[in-house]
This record gives sequence, structure tokens and C-alpha cells, in this order.
Amino acid sequence: PARDVAGPDVDDLIREVKRRKAKPPEPTEGSRALCVVAADWQAGKGNEQGTGAEELLERLFRLRDAVPKRVKALKKAGEPVDTIALLSVSDLVEGCAGHYPMQQWQTELDNRQQARLVRRMLVELITAWAPLVPNMTVATVPSNHGERRLNGKAYTNWGDNADVEVFEVVREILAQNPDAYGHLRWVIPDQEMTVTVDVCGTIIGLAHGHQFKGSGSAQQKALKWWKDMAMNRSAIGDADLLLSGHLHHFTAITEGVEGSAKGRTHFQAPALDVGSKWFEIMGGPPTQQGTLTFTVDGERGWDNLKIIR
Repeated sequence: PARDVAGPDVDDLIREVKRRKAKPPEPTEGSRALCVVAADWQAGKGNEQGTGAEELLERLFRLRDAVPKRVKALKKAGEPVDTIALLSVSDLVEGCAGHYPMQQWQTELDNRQQARLVRRMLVELITAWAPLVPNMTVATVPSNHGERRLNGKAYTNWGDNADVEVFEVVREILAQNPDAYGHLRWVIPDQEMTVTVDVCGTIIGLAHGHQFKGSGSAQQKALKWWKDMAMNRSAIGDADLLLSGHLHHFTAITEGVEGSAKGRTHFQAPALDVGSKWFEIMGGPPTQQGTLTFTVDGERGWDNLKIIR
């Protein structure tokens, strides 16, 4: 049953992590990274059959097994990676109320169970991938579904966000075994709504996407926001690549920059959730679930884009 998939508690996870003996490869100066974008898992969201958590777990286990195969395939193609970047644009949790009218009825896991499921799966993914490379980066940002809400409004502060909290807990769990996980670099914001991270010479900005406002298409809103951030001299305004979630469908737009092979690119990441019946009723297309992956390096920027389904 879906309510039985939440997994063990933090103490059990820590004991499991401490048992790992294998050490990762020796750290080296990263030259190419495989980026894996975690977006809109909406853990705990139900569907008409009430099996949303089970469907999500199936997709996440496929992702866990697919990334080592991607690393191997890239090496065979002459483009080996020495870094994996797990970049979360969040809404990994669904929340239980305050985001849409039917949420309380349709959600099948409570807040504690949602956080436990996400925490468990993050540990599962990171422990499977960390031994593959000498360098690993894990980054996240706050999201709207991670907010503590009352009557549809967030009532604490920007940093009090479930999508940030789960990463803090996972960082503390893995810190119990520095021999196996000491090569992980964590980028976890405090009160900031966005982060930027240098991944093998490419500056990647992360924003959930709920802050994109104004008129025009979803992509036009994102690009206007990004340009405004540049005018504000915000760090993310100077990024080479912008990643966002929130809108659940994959889109990409890239523009050249004179004197640079990298240019500027915005990726709107696809979701892993069970879909939105309301969005479809209003005329929107159903979500084609998947996880965005691509490589980056300091010279070419991004390449080798693939959506893992």
C-alpha cells in the first residue's frame, strides 16, 4: 500500500550510511559533470487510483539505475564525467493544504510521511551515485509546495521550507560517514530563494519558478525575470544556465553570447508527479514525466541532453 513506502526513520538511515565501507575515487579537478535535475516529485500527491506514491517510487528507482548507465555510456562515447551534480529545483514534497482547493482530499501522505519518503529517496540516489565519481555537488532551493502555509499563504519566512529541510537532514545523515561521502559539496540556502553554483566552469542558477510573474508565455515570464535579476545585479542574473521547475513541462531556449561558446540557456525541467487533472481539464497537455539530465564543462557549456523516463 502507498502508506507503507515511507521507509525507515533517520536513525535507521544513519546506521545504514555508517555501514558503507567503500571509498569514492580520489578527488580530482572536475572537467565535465553529469547534471541530474530533481523537479516536482510532489511526493504524497494522489491520483484517481490512489497510487501516486507507488508510481513515484517506480520512477525514482528507474532514475537511480539509469544514472550509472549514463556515466558508463558517456565514458564509452569519449566524454567521461568526473562530477555528478544533483540539482533540485524542488517541489519534491506535495504539502497537504493551501495550494489548491482539492489538495486536502487528494493527498495520500501527510507532511511527515512525505518528508520521510523524499529523504529516503535522496539518500538512495546519492549513495548509489557517489561512488561513481570523485566529485559530487548537491544543491537545492525553496519552493511553493515546501512553504508552511495557512489559508493559502506562507506564514513563517522564506527559509522555512520543507524542500530545503529534507536536504539539510540528508546532509547530516551522510556526514556520519566522511570516508564515503566527504567528497560531496552541498549548496543549501538559508533565506535565499535562488542559488548559483559553479559546476565544472559553468555557472548554473537554480530557481523553483513560482517567482516568475507577469504577462506572456511561461518561458517569456522566466526570461523576463532572469533579465530583471541581471539588472538587479543578483548573482543568478549572471548565470550561464538557468534551471527551473514548477510548470512541470520540459522547455528549452538558448541564445548565443558574443565571444562565448556557452551562451545563455534556460531549461524548464519536466516533473515526476502523477499529473494534474485540473490542468488537463482546462486544456493543458498531460505531463510527460521524466528527469532532465545533461553534461556541462567549462568550454562548451551544456551538452548531451537526455530526459530519463
